[in-house]
This record gives sequence, structure tokens and C-alpha cells, in this order.
Amino acid sequence: GFEVVGLERSKLMHEVSKKKWTKLPDSVKKRVVFIHGEYAEILKNKTHQFGAAIFMGNALSHNPYNHKRLLEAVN
Repeated sequence: GFEVVGLERSKLMHEVSKKKWTKLPDSVKKRVVFIHGEYAEILKNKTHQFGAAIFMGNALSHNPYNHKRLLEAVN
């Protein structure tokens, strides 16, 4: 029942995500969105609140110089 927003900096991984999204059932597709871009830029322009944030893979380690700003944006 969650609405999910996936953020991805890598164009390649964003394309992989979109391809996998096409194979999801319609009931899930309507609750999942993938956005490509820089995390902090996307988050500073967010228009709604999030109930939770999960950083997967290397999301934070690939942001060694702005990880604090990224976490503040999510908060």
C-alpha cells in the first residue's frame, strides 16, 4: 500500500529501473515512480512529505562530500 519514489543519479540504472517497472502489475505501477537526477536537487524541490527514506546500494558512499546535506534534505 506504499507510494514509492525511487531517485537515481545514474542514467543507466534509471533506465534499468524503468524497464523493470514496465513488467510490474498495474496495481503496483500506479504507486511507483522513478526520477533521474541529483538527489539533493530533486529533494530540495519536493512537493510532499515522505513517510520514510531508504538508501540502497551505494547511495551515500557515492555522495561523500554532500551526504549531510542529502540527509537534511530527506529529513
